[in-house]
Amino acid sequence: EKKQDLSFLLYLLLSAFAALLCLVGTAAFLILSDKPGIVPVIAGGVLLILCEALVAFLWLNAKKKLNFETDDEMHKATSAAIKRMDIPVVFTTVDGKVIWFNNLFAELSGKCSTLEAAIGRKPGELFAADAEGCSVELGGKRFITHSYIMPTKNCDFWMTVFADMTDLDAANAQVDAESPVICYAVLDNMDKLSQLVKSSFRTEANKIETALIAWAGELDGFVREYDRDKYLISFPRKNLQSVIDGDFAVLDKIKTAGIGEGGMYVTVSMGIACCGTNLKEREAMAAAALETALQRGGDQVVLRDRNGGLSYYGGKTKSDSSRTRILSRTACDKIIKLISDSSNVIIMGHSSPDFDCIGGCVGLYRMAKTFNENVKIVTNKNHLNFRTCTRRLLEEQPEYASVFISGDEGMDMLRSDTLLIIADANNMSIVECPDITKNVSRQIIIDHHRKLGELEIEPEITLIEPGTSSCCELVSEMLELASVGNAAVSDVSGLSSAEADVLLAGIMLDTKNFTRSTGEETFAAAMFLKSRGADSERVRNFFDNGDSEFVTASKLGKNLKVFLDCIAIAGEQSDNEKITGEDRIAASNVAESMLSIKNIDASFAMIYTEDAVLISARSNGKINVQLIMEKMGGGGRYDAAGAQISGKSFSIVSGMLRDAITEYMQSGSEENSD
Repeated sequence: EKKQDLSFLLYLLLSAFAALLCLVGTAAFLILSDKPGIVPVIAGGVLLILCEALVAFLWLNAKKKLNFETDDEMHKATSAAIKRMDIPVVFTTVDGKVIWFNNLFAELSGKCSTLEAAIGRKPGELFAADAEGCSVELGGKRFITHSYIMPTKNCDFWMTVFADMTDLDAANAQVDAESPVICYAVLDNMDKLSQLVKSSFRTEANKIETALIAWAGELDGFVREYDRDKYLISFPRKNLQSVIDGDFAVLDKIKTAGIGEGGMYVTVSMGIACCGTNLKEREAMAAAALETALQRGGDQVVLRDRNGGLSYYGGKTKSDSSRTRILSRTACDKIIKLISDSSNVIIMGHSSPDFDCIGGCVGLYRMAKTFNENVKIVTNKNHLNFRTCTRRLLEEQPEYASVFISGDEGMDMLRSDTLLIIADANNMSIVECPDITKNVSRQIIIDHHRKLGELEIEPEITLIEPGTSSCCELVSEMLELASVGNAAVSDVSGLSSAEADVLLAGIMLDTKNFTRSTGEETFAAAMFLKSRGADSERVRNFFDNGDSEFVTASKLGKNLKVFLDCIAIAGEQSDNEKITGEDRIAASNVAESMLSIKNIDASFAMIYTEDAVLISARSNGKINVQLIMEKMGGGGRYDAAGAQISGKSFSIVSGMLRDAITEYMQSGSEENSD
C-alpha cells in the first residue's frame, strides 16, 4: 500500500510537470509567433492530452506490476501459513485425488494420494455433508470435516478442513463419566416385618441401611434417607456398568440379612435413571422407574439407560400377598371423579377373557354405572368363558343385553372426553381391541399382573398390585370402598348376586379355590361378595369342563415331557395336530395339575390354535415363570403367567420356550428367595 501511494504521488507530480510544460510551451509559442491564432492553442491542448495520457499509462503500468507482485507475495504467504497451520487442510479434485496438503495432514495421513485412502470415506460423503460436517478418523484422532468448492476456469477443486475433536470428546467423556446417576431405593416389605419383629426391628433395619451406604460408597456415591425406609442414592455414571455387569448383586446382599427368628427376608426395589437433559428430568425418570419396579412385584431394579430404554434386573422373589387398602382407597376416589367427569365410559379386558377378566369388567361396570349412565364393556361375547359365567347375569338382568359390545362398536363410542378403564391387563397388545387404547387419551389401568414396561399413553390412574390374588379382588375392594368421601351415596356397589358370582369366580380361578396367592384382603373381598349374595357352590359350576375341554386336556397330557429335570412341558404335538379349543381353562388346568408331579417346580401347557400358540405357565414358587414368559412376549405373575405367539409354527415356539427356560435357569434366577 505504501508503494502504491508513493507511485501515485510520483506520477501525480509528473502529470503536473507535464501540464506545466505544455502550458509554458504554448504560451511561448503564442508570444514568439508572428501570427498568433487558434492553431497554437489546439496544438498545445493536444500536446497536454498526450502528455497526460503518457503519464497515466506509465502510472497504470506501474500499478499493475505492483499488484502482481503483491498478489504473488500474498499467495506465497498464505500457502506458507496454511502449510504450518495446526489444522489439517487438503486440496483435492472432485474425485478425491489429492493435489496439495499442508504439513499436519501429511503427518497424519502419511501423504496418501487419495482422500479415501487417508480417511476411509468416499469423497462424495464429505463434499455432501451438511453444515454440521462429517465425522472422520485421521491418524488415530477424530475430526469434523468441512469442505468448500473452489471453481477455476479449467476445473473445480475442493478444499477440506479438518477440525480436531479429540480433546473435546475426551472432555465430554469425562463430564459424562462424572455425571450423577439418580437412584431411588425402597425396602419393599418393612411394614410387614415391623409388625412381626418389634423388639429389634429398627436395629435390623439400620443394618439394611448400612448395607446400602456401603454399596453406594463402593461406587463413590452417597445415600440419603428421604422418608422411612426410602432412600435417594447417587453415584457417578462411570461406575454404573460395573454394577450392571454384577447383575446388581446388592439385591441379594440385602436379602441375606434375615430379620427375626424366622429369618424373614427384606427385599429392595430400585429405580435408576442415567438419562435426561438435566437433573430434574433424570430425577423424574428415576421415580417413574421405581414405580415400575414396585408394580412388577418388587425385589428388582428398573434401569432407564441413556437412550431412554428400560432394563430389568432381579425379580427373583415372589410378591408379598399381604397389603393394605390405602392405595385402593386413594385410587377409588380419583376413579369416581374421572367417571363422573366423562361423557361416556368404556371398560375392556384382555382378549380370550377368563373369569377374572370378565368379573373385573362386570364389577367396574356396576361402580361406573352409579356415577355415569353411559357405560359399556368391550369383550368377545362368543367366547366360551364369557358365555359360561354371564349366562345367569344376562337372564336375570336385562340391562346387560346392551352393555356388552364389540370392539368396532366401542370405536364408534369414542369422544374427546371418553374414559377407558382396562381391567386385568397392562399390556396393550393383548387387550380386546388395541385400536381403542391408541385413540383414548384418558385411561385407567387396574391389574394384578406384573407391569411389563412403560405404556405408550400414560394413564390417569395406574393401580397395579402384583401382590393381589386377582383383578376381581381389587375391584371388589373398590366396590366396598366406593362410598368413601361421597356422603350422598349410601350404597354405591349395588351388586346383585349374579354380579357377585362372576366376581367370586374370578377370585376362585386365580387362587385355585383359595389355595394360592391368598392373603387377608382376598378373604375380605370374598366375604364382601358373600354378603352380596355370591354362592361358592353355584360358582363352582362355572369350572365344570365340557367335552372339548376334556379332549384338549387329554391331548395335552399325553404329550407331557420333562425338561431339565424340574420342568414339565405338555402339548408338544406336530404342527398337523392343531388343537382349536377356544379357551385357556384346559391349558391352565393341565399346567396346574402337572405341578403335583414329583420334583416338578414349573409347568408349561401349550395349545396350538388356528392363529396362534398359547402358553399357560405355572410355578410352585421356586421358579419365576413370569420372567420366562416375558422373554416370549407375554407376562403375568410370579407363579402364574402366559404368552400368545402369532405367526410361528408350534415347533418353532416350542424351541423358543426351551431356549427361554434354559436362559432363565442359567442366569441363576431359579433360586427361591421367598
